[in-house]
Amino acid sequence: MKALNNLSLIQRARLLHQLFQEQIPLFLQHLKNICGLGATLDADIESDSYYSIMELKDMMIRVNEIFATHDYHLEKSRKIFSENLFQDKIASLVTDCLLVYVADDMSTCKKFDFMVAILFINDDNFDEDPLSIGIKEGGEHGAE
Repeated sequence: MKALNNLSLIQRARLLHQLFQEQIPLFLQHLKNICGLGATLDADIESDSYYSIMELKDMMIRVNEIFATHDYHLEKSRKIFSENLFQDKIASLVTDCLLVYVADDMSTCKKFDFMVAILFINDDNFDEDPLSIGIKEGGEHGAE
């Protein structure tokens, strides 16, 4: 197996799915909810986002198309999950949604939170201790 820092985003997503298949449906529901809001995006969001409103809407539409085509298989197949959601431009949207899902204590599994931190946070996109994601004072997980 390759070192973690040598894995592509698709390989990282495939590993996450393989290790935590039972957590994937919960994250996918969160992603559906976020991308379902794409039509309601307005100009207020644009100033806070790296992407323009039109780019965000386009990425959300693409994710919705993937759900329409592969909904059930995204949960069951790590190949379909990783190769459809973690490539091209939409990978940044999906990765951001995954990090928010964990950081906002929406996940129900502390080990899943840690694995997301290990696989998807690096020095380029995170300024704090990656292990602090999903952990509240006293070491308790917010959703447990």
